[in-house]
Amino acid sequence: MMAAGLASDARAEVASSVRLEFVKEKPTGLDVEAAGVRLTSYRFNREIRGHGNPFTAGAGPVLFLTIRNDGSLPREVGLAVALYDKRGLLLGVGSEDHGGKLKPGEFAEIKTVIRDVNSGVPRADAIQFSLEVR
Repeated sequence: MMAAGLASDARAEVASSVRLEFVKEKPTGLDVEAAGVRLTSYRFNREIRGHGNPFTAGAGPVLFLTIRNDGSLPREVGLAVALYDKRGLLLGVGSEDHGGKLKPGEFAEIKTVIRDVNSGVPRADAIQFSLEVR
């Protein structure tokens, strides 16, 4: 599920998706690129009020994704994230966009809430990213 405005545009470019081990304990670097825009890292936010389980709190797990525009043109950016268990079953998805154009040389951190989750999401051990740019 991508941001609605980006997914419908025929000019959109989509980077190859990447699926990795889901690291929950520390910020994790990665390199997903489309049209000069890079998804460079993510971090999982465990902190929630009341010491509850961040996977079952009403809003779902939260990821902070860092993007950077290494290109020469301002770009609109959309991100999709999916969580999987060891068997490859989909456990949760989320998507978000930058909310405007990312200027050349600019960095941004995008908060992505994994809203659509099932009861197995605490066992997520793989994460998949898709980056869409236009």
